[in-house]
Amino acid sequence: MFHRDEPKNINDMFALSINEIQKTEFYDTLFDVDTSAVVDGKETFDNKLFYRYQATNYSFLEYIFKIYPFEKEDHIMDVGFGKGRVLFMASYLGCNKISGCEICEEYFRITKRNVDKYLCQTKSKTIFTLLHEDAQKVKIDRTVNKLFFFNPFHLKVYIKFFGHLMELLKQVQRKTTIFLFSPLPSTFLYLDKTTEFSLIEKIDINDNHALFAVYQN
Repeated sequence: MFHRDEPKNINDMFALSINEIQKTEFYDTLFDVDTSAVVDGKETFDNKLFYRYQATNYSFLEYIFKIYPFEKEDHIMDVGFGKGRVLFMASYLGCNKISGCEICEEYFRITKRNVDKYLCQTKSKTIFTLLHEDAQKVKIDRTVNKLFFFNPFHLKVYIKFFGHLMELLKQVQRKTTIFLFSPLPSTFLYLDKTTEFSLIEKIDINDNHALFAVYQN
């Protein structure tokens, strides 16, 4: 495992800077989608297990999907896709098969509309599969080999999801990559105890907070 040198735009990846606001406007316009973090002027859907929506910064998605480029047969799953920003950037940067699950019905409907508009705007041939499902219960497609999480869950949800994933990988053995953006310390403690996945790289904001981490089996 290694720590990659901090990128020059690390603040743009994490903070809502002027540059990031401009980048959000650029990509949302380019894709003809709305991935803003607020619905009807309010933060929505927040309870003990699933946290309110916060969009992953476009700067970070540019960075991570270029450092780990997509291959022809890759299939990425965004667990808790919100309004779909990760899905659209993955498609734009070369992933042909994309899926995701989202428990919030409002965000699920928004993302369905966004996908239709994205496909019409970009003429992309990407195959999107959207599931209105609890991450603890979702059925993981056997072809998924990359997974993305933006710290959306309580540890109990991670444990349930990864339990299903590890059972699947016993049946379908393949290299699998997990991207974690702004993970909680409890997530590291859990994954580091597994024998299936190892920490490949990590960028820290400070001693108590990681910007992102990558695990592989």
